[in-house]
Amino acid sequence: LAAHGGDLMVADLSDPSAPALLMSLGSPSGQFISHLLPLNDQVVYASREGGIDVLRLTAPGEVRLPALLGILPGAASESTDIALEGDRLALALGASGIALLSLSDPHQPALLSAADTPGEALAVALAEEFLYVADGVCGLRVFDLSDPAQPLETGYWRGYAGDVALMRDEQNRVLAVVEGGDHLVSLRYDASLPAVP
Repeated sequence: LAAHGGDLMVADLSDPSAPALLMSLGSPSGQFISHLLPLNDQVVYASREGGIDVLRLTAPGEVRLPALLGILPGAASESTDIALEGDRLALALGASGIALLSLSDPHQPALLSAADTPGEALAVALAEEFLYVADGVCGLRVFDLSDPAQPLETGYWRGYAGDVALMRDEQNRVLAVVEGGDHLVSLRYDASLPAVP
């Protein structure tokens, strides 16, 4: 559970009618957890207003408890969202843009690259070799990650983008579903048509 005051709380739900608090874990990287991403049964990433915590799950008895390993490199600013595909982790860093990390060693993620966006990176989603960024008033931005050391912006959609999620259509093509304030927009990016999804 992400507590409003910034602690990560762990509860035993074996009896759903009587949850039992097992522990709470503070962090030097700030309050207000915005996203929890379990990588596997040993590592969890927590996105906070001041960075990304790397948590290792330990198992005394039957309960797996988190221990803070450190803060991800390149995440010194507000981290509003995390996306994972394969061994790549993408971070939305608000006004600081985006960062891409390698999870070859999940306990010690390595910064591959970072890029600024014209707006405020609020959410990210990964599919194949592309990164989709909900960039607030600057719309949806699409980055080609063929060279992960140098993300290349290859497309955009004008309009407000507060969040982005990916799905596939009947032909297995990637669709970006964008939260546009009071409505949803479904977009398909065609890399053969540069600039605009």
